Amino acid sequence: MQKRKKEKEPEKQSQFQIFWRMFRKNKLAVAGLVVLLLIILAAIFADFITPYYPEEQNLAGAFISPNASHWFGTDEFGRDIYTRVIYGARQSLVIGFGAVALAMVIGCVLGLISGYYGGAVDAFLMRIMDIIMAIPSMLFAIAIVAALGSNLRNLLIAIALSKIPNYARIMRASVMSVKQMEYVTSAKVLGVSNLRVILGDILPNSFSPIIVQATLGVAFSILTAAGMSFLGLGIQPPTPEWGNMISTAKNYIREFPYMTIFPGAAIMVTILALNLLGDGLRDALDPKLRY
Repeated sequence: MQKRKKEKEPEKQSQFQIFWRMFRKNKLAVAGLVVLLLIILAAIFADFITPYYPEEQNLAGAFISPNASHWFGTDEFGRDIYTRVIYGARQSLVIGFGAVALAMVIGCVLGLISGYYGGAVDAFLMRIMDIIMAIPSMLFAIAIVAALGSNLRNLLIAIALSKIPNYARIMRASVMSVKQMEYVTSAKVLGVSNLRVILGDILPNSFSPIIVQATLGVAFSILTAAGMSFLGLGIQPPTPEWGNMISTAKNYIREFPYMTIFPGAAIMVTILALNLLGDGLRDALDPKLRY
């Protein structure tokens, strides 16, 4: 009798392999990731890919239309707009990722405490979040910057504080769902400390919605920073930042529209890439769509 060949069992995939398999199916999300990485690399290596200094003035070369020497043209002080757009990415990305990181850390801690312990602690923390959310985020950020002063640090803090409630509420909702699971109950019965239960069992299984929200939050932070700089409450000239570049260029929009087109396009492309990436992460992290 011929021995039956053993059928090969399908190899078990890690969580990351499953995530990546789902993520790469979304071509638009992959394109968004690639574009975002290119923007980040351009910001990091701006010194090597730009031909001029971002604050270098040449009044004799002011208002030059885009050409071979100045790909995006020059502004009213003869500064190369291409160089300033690339360097401006540094400011926007630092604010975007920095504000989200700060808001996410504080919001997740508050959400974990509120969702896990519940009761009076939950009520107290959520009422504070409700008060912050009742104030329009842009107005809240403007008030903080007006009180502390217009600079990169204060702008980052202002945007982060306005977005803490979003992460706190998302984390709270996830924790309240996860803490009802059997493995959490078993850990409590075995006498595992609350801190170990929160960090070892609840947090890893509650973090997926936060990742998606953080990706979209970076886009919001960049837009908010650009809007505040446009109003004169963000990064101040001559430091290049997309919002203050558009604010300065608005005075010349009829005669030299390219001065607003290129920094505006930089904002649009970055936000679009982040939104596409966020959509892809949402689908890839959704367990209902994995199989």
